[in-house]
Amino acid sequence: MKLKQKSPTAFSSTSEEGKYEAFDAILSDVINQTLIQILGKSGAKATFFKLEQKYDLKSEMLPNNLEKFHVAMLEIFGPGALLIEEYVVRKLHSRFHLRGESIPKGEGKGTLNLPDCVENLKIALNSVQDSG
Repeated sequence: MKLKQKSPTAFSSTSEEGKYEAFDAILSDVINQTLIQILGKSGAKATFFKLEQKYDLKSEMLPNNLEKFHVAMLEIFGPGALLIEEYVVRKLHSRFHLRGESIPKGEGKGTLNLPDCVENLKIALNSVQDSG
């Protein structure tokens, strides 16, 4: 359970595997920062403790287990989880200087969840890199 404040700001590797590792590091950092910003350090630490103890999700595992993280957050925070996810997606879009067509709305009706938004973001980043 780690709470960190700084990390990479963009893809630093050109290999496919390195690109996804960089993205995962950024995603993990954004999740950490968002929870700290919304819940405070103690609240974020308690959330990571609950994620690890009840759901077997360590913070470094989150990028590869977004669906499980999404379900766990809904169980912990109810509809408030969607607001947290929306904030994570907004920060990701900001970090990569993209517009937020895939940003979910926190109402919980017909919205994209975090796993869907991250998948859309990866597609958008690949298309930007392919065209640039």
